[in-house]
Amino acid sequence: MNKNKLPVRFTGQHFTIDKVLIEDAIKQSRINQNDMNKNKLPVRFTGQHFTIDKVLIEDAIKQSRINQNDMNKNKLPVRFTGQHFTIDKVLIEDAIKQSRINQNDMNKNKLPVRFTGQHFTIDKVLIEDAIKQSRINQNDMNKNKLPVRFTGQHFTIDKVLIEDAIKQSRINQNDTVLDIGAGKGFLTVQLLQKAKFVIAIENDFELITHLKHKFKQTQNIQVFGCDFRNYKIPNFSFKVVSNIPFGITSEILKILMFENMESFQGGSIFLQLEPAKKLFVDKIFNPYTILYHTFYSLKIVYEINPNSFIPPPTVKSAFLKIERKPLHIDFNQKVKYLKFLSFLLQKPNLPVRTALKLIFRKSQVNEISEKLGINLNLKIVNLSPSQWKDCFIEMLKVVPEKFHPS
Repeated sequence: MNKNKLPVRFTGQHFTIDKVLIEDAIKQSRINQNDMNKNKLPVRFTGQHFTIDKVLIEDAIKQSRINQNDMNKNKLPVRFTGQHFTIDKVLIEDAIKQSRINQNDMNKNKLPVRFTGQHFTIDKVLIEDAIKQSRINQNDMNKNKLPVRFTGQHFTIDKVLIEDAIKQSRINQNDTVLDIGAGKGFLTVQLLQKAKFVIAIENDFELITHLKHKFKQTQNIQVFGCDFRNYKIPNFSFKVVSNIPFGITSEILKILMFENMESFQGGSIFLQLEPAKKLFVDKIFNPYTILYHTFYSLKIVYEINPNSFIPPPTVKSAFLKIERKPLHIDFNQKVKYLKFLSFLLQKPNLPVRTALKLIFRKSQVNEISEKLGINLNLKIVNLSPSQWKDCFIEMLKVVPEKFHPS
């Protein structure tokens, strides 16, 4: 242990029982005596608790058939794996109670099937190396933050965000899902468990090679090595669950919610916060923003701190949920609708009354105001997506096609 050597089969799932290491782990985790006496442990102490109870540790050693000679020689049983150990006796007893483990089962060395989780090594060198490799700084640790994309060779990512994105998108065994910018496939792995088929799109050569190797035995996935902007979108229904490349956010949204709205059913996207916020401004200058809201229900589920990613971006991120709305405008009218919006937004500071007169007759403008409850004195950019949609439908009804914007 002084030489930082670990057994060949020490896969990161085993525990060292050395008293010095345990005390150091407790010290590193900032667990003080008062907290121990009060049975308190840090909230973000990775969700797991370690036992400090001497009797329990000694019993664990005994049960695992580890003798003093093996410990002195830094040997641990090959099969010394399994569950975590809480260090507080009360916590252990409570966990046993909550898990409905009875004394008979304990005597028979039985544990519930679901009494599992993640395993931790307490070796200081391994922990420090894992932190270094994952680029977690002391401030993040002090703030009890763990990266969402906490990956690398030592730790798997925190699955909460990914699982939530999949849940919010209602992915099921009938869905084909696109993972745009699949990276190392952390999100892809989870999608494969829920979706019928996954299309992983990645533009980095090394990552493409990694993905193809990682999923070479998987049947319900296809890996495409290309820039998403050059990818030919399938003409069948699909969803997207993706941590998209920030640099081409607007282009991705346009490809999905305009160019391929016939096939795109919605999903969950992690994107840069600022472009996400621009989708929800009170004054809308961008015709595509209005169009997106017309065909889709958009919602920022929550913001994501930069420290939630490895490596952390220099900007904040957001979780955007997209759902298809009931159809009020046919897909074959989408280009005409975009031209209608673009035409009226050419002069965004015009009052609604003046802007609508560029297409409608004066009497029709007044009728629209009464029918739709639109304040004609507002600037045109203050119209809501719903009001824009209603005005367009009125144009289709009452304005001859030769007067439609082109």
